[in-house]
Amino acid sequence: MSQRRPPSVKGKKRDKSDAALTNSTPVKDNFLQCLSNHSQSANPINEAVYTSSNSSFSSVLQSYIRNHRIATPNPLVIIAAKDDSHVQVTVICSKSLGLQIRIRSGSHDYDGLSYVFNVPFAILDMFNLRSIHINVADESAWVQAGASIGEVYYRIAEKSKVHGFPAGVCSTLGVGGHITGGGYGNMMRKYGLSSDNVVDAQVVDVKGRILDRKSMGEDLFCAFRGGGAASFCVILSWKIKLVAVPATVTVFEVERTVEQGAMDVVWKWQQVADKLDEDLFVRLLFKPVNGNKEGLESIWKVLTDINEDVGMTWNPYGGKMSKIPETERAFPRRAGNIFKIQLSLLTSPRTQERHFSTIVLLALVPIQMVPIKKEEYMESSISRIILTDWCV
Repeated sequence: MSQRRPPSVKGKKRDKSDAALTNSTPVKDNFLQCLSNHSQSANPINEAVYTSSNSSFSSVLQSYIRNHRIATPNPLVIIAAKDDSHVQVTVICSKSLGLQIRIRSGSHDYDGLSYVFNVPFAILDMFNLRSIHINVADESAWVQAGASIGEVYYRIAEKSKVHGFPAGVCSTLGVGGHITGGGYGNMMRKYGLSSDNVVDAQVVDVKGRILDRKSMGEDLFCAFRGGGAASFCVILSWKIKLVAVPATVTVFEVERTVEQGAMDVVWKWQQVADKLDEDLFVRLLFKPVNGNKEGLESIWKVLTDINEDVGMTWNPYGGKMSKIPETERAFPRRAGNIFKIQLSLLTSPRTQERHFSTIVLLALVPIQMVPIKKEEYMESSISRIILTDWCV
């Protein structure tokens, strides 16, 4: 496949009177009319369109919202695409009318970027497009953007016990967005990021065309593998490379409190985390517990003072991550990065009010993490502060 043309417009051609009518009617009505005009008879889009007058609008909107602090304003329209042509039509109409669209392909959106916006907008929801086709013979798979990482893992395991795919640890991650941002997980030291293991893709560009790697060119193909896709195109599906995994995986967990020498373990871990054999992925998870706070470094004191639902994770780099030059991929944090720090706050609808002050305090944590003397501290970078729930 090289290129598929966008759907042709049905009905009469627009003249000046039509343009005047468009300018005098609400944006939503114009958008809905445009969708109808461009819809293919074989795959009508009307069954995929939800507005506030539809009884299912709220449930469709809420079904993939996990950060309840960020849930408004609501979109004018939700297009729950059931066919590639629905994506093409949505892009064509949003562009022609100047309507912003948000693309949603899962439920792991920390900041609500896929379902809220500060101007009138529509949501292009990909959850219906979730097919997965595994080809063990050539060690590849085609995965639609609406599938979750958990579904990908399950389908691979159905076909093979010695193949896997390097991606995240949370099963609800949407494949579409996860890979465009890089996609890190427990196999990143062995095989790199999810985006490092993509060999082809199908996307819809701003003109409504369906393109693959050959027809889009290497610049675009590079850009959305780690640089995010929202500014470039809409991902329809990925062709991913399956990687070799052992039939039996060894997992171990060691717990230490501060009184048991946890600080020494953390210091030693920083010296070796990115230098261990690439088959090893040893990460640190921190959780405040009741106990003596005397002697804690400022960061530990800040975390223990906030509340019991705050956590911190240190994920090691090195291995394959150090072998890929940062100029070769859109995801830049490669060689020279020792580990990544995540701060997290587990929330739910019933704890939102209780955790509001915690969110403010958590934002201050990076200030406490700035080393006073470079030579006395193993430097690391803080990639982001996470203020949402994990693995819902």
